[in-house]
Amino acid sequence: MWKACLLFLAASLGAQTIVVSPDGAVKTLAQARDLARAQRRGGATGAITIRISDGLYFLPETLVLTPEDS
Repeated sequence: MWKACLLFLAASLGAQTIVVSPDGAVKTLAQARDLARAQRRGGATGAITIRISDGLYFLPETLVLTPEDS
């Protein structure tokens, strides 16, 4: 549900930036990747920037990026 809300908010504001922060709505790199993919599937065009805020991020598994993420 929150992903849909964030995606709707980003689309309605014309935003193409996803902010990852340990204290924010998007807390992991995998969440950011998935939101960017969802934006693309929703028809977003142009660059999508993922901004990573200062903090500690733990990866419980390898972050996998595919050609779809380029």
